[in-house]
Amino acid sequence: MTTRRQFITTGAAAGGALLAAGSPALAHAAEAFAHRVNDRASAPLNILIFGGTGFIGPHLVRLAVSRGHRVTIFSRGRRDADLPSSVERLVGDRTINDTIPQGNLKSLEGRQFDAVIDDPAIDPRWVMQSTALLKDSGSYMLVSSTGVFLPYLTANNDENAPVILVQPVGKAPEYGINKAQSEQVVMKAFGDRGLVVRPGYICGPGDVTDRFSYWPQRFARGGDMLVPGKKTDPSQLIDVRDLVVFMLKLVEEKRSGIYNCTGPAEKLQFGQFIADDKSPSPEDAT
Repeated sequence: MTTRRQFITTGAAAGGALLAAGSPALAHAAEAFAHRVNDRASAPLNILIFGGTGFIGPHLVRLAVSRGHRVTIFSRGRRDADLPSSVERLVGDRTINDTIPQGNLKSLEGRQFDAVIDDPAIDPRWVMQSTALLKDSGSYMLVSSTGVFLPYLTANNDENAPVILVQPVGKAPEYGINKAQSEQVVMKAFGDRGLVVRPGYICGPGDVTDRFSYWPQRFARGGDMLVPGKKTDPSQLIDVRDLVVFMLKLVEEKRSGIYNCTGPAEKLQFGQFIADDKSPSPEDAT
């Protein structure tokens, strides 16, 4: 089994208590595709990416451009990112609230794309606007979340497992329910041209949550430490660089449907993740 030290230094997928089993078929498919990501795509696409300046976006944009695709991003323009000069940047805002009845998508009016990738959507109303405006585009991918299975009362949830779509009375809107409703909007609007990817915990360059990086840094400090949960808790996450490779593979191959995206392919218990290497050297924590 891959040790935690090997995981840290190679960026392979591990940790994060979400789904109890990975998908070897998807893992091997993404691995095979990763070997040729520096090649040019056989059929370059005109791709719109919502966001593009946060965590996932820059990795996806740079990968798509490197494969010869024409990339446009749509964002609020509040944050910059180191993106290739060829990227077209559109500014707008899908926000809807009590005082803003509809978002500002004027820069997208009259446009259509071979593929749309919706990374930052956290409100089904955002997705309703953009799917309606871009209905003539080739495909529409929503970056959802395994949070659609919250509160994770069952293990081994595959793509057909039930998700929670109805908000309990008296409770504020929840992330997982919003994502699940957004999935429905995409699949209803685009049908067999619709795509949904559900990452688990995402780690890698640009991650500011510290959910994974805490562990190698904490072990590097040494001494006694508290570890949550049980040793047998299933643990999974995915590196952002692996995630965007798989996402672009789905788009290029004109796939459709829903895909849970996490790893590793083999079942990993949290106790194994913690105990694999109790004394990492300082360079392993970088």
